[in-house]
Amino acid sequence: MSDLILSMIREGTLKPGDKLLPVHQLAEQFGVGRSAVRAMGLIEMRQGEGTYVKKFDPSHLLIPLHSHLLLQQEDLVHLFEVRKIVEVGAVQAAAIKRTKENLKEMEHWIDKGKDVAGDKEDGSSIDFHFHLTIVKASHNPILLELMSHISKMIEKTIHETYHSILYEEQITKNLFYGHLAIYEAIKKQDVESASKAMMNHLIESEKLQSVLRHHKDEYSAI
Repeated sequence: MSDLILSMIREGTLKPGDKLLPVHQLAEQFGVGRSAVRAMGLIEMRQGEGTYVKKFDPSHLLIPLHSHLLLQQEDLVHLFEVRKIVEVGAVQAAAIKRTKENLKEMEHWIDKGKDVAGDKEDGSSIDFHFHLTIVKASHNPILLELMSHISKMIEKTIHETYHSILYEEQITKNLFYGHLAIYEAIKKQDVESASKAMMNHLIESEKLQSVLRHHKDEYSAI
């Protein structure tokens, strides 16, 4: 049920603030209990007014995010702002504190990324785990905890990129070279270069996601 409503929101059929059927009717329609409807997280009940599609609330970061994933373009912008703060800071710390084991783990994902062109599923998984490995290399448990709270959202955007209608081999090559530049800077313990490489990579990823969302909107409107 939550997946269907999420899909309708993402397609623009439903928008935050739209009124839905009463809880008991939703429960009957989808064959679930009323408590399941209330626990969805995508809807809200307003006393004396009815049931409405809920707006994404960043204060819900401490609950599982898979049911709230980036419903609007604005949420995507906010996510990349957070990524720039967390991941640029993490890569700076990683360039200073990385160990041989950290470098080996990064090399593992770099090597797997060399031959990923054409395999969207592997590509998105490798991309996500490479970024996660960098945060681990910061050896900062608070940074790692912050990353864990937004990891599902990050994983989703990466997955969208690799499964988009814009998918081209050159795009995955550009993403790979971005990872390689980050890795080389961390390996050399060059904090400034690592920071610049990560920021450039995230900016390019954000542009790609923005174009992707725009094309999806146009495609859905046809």
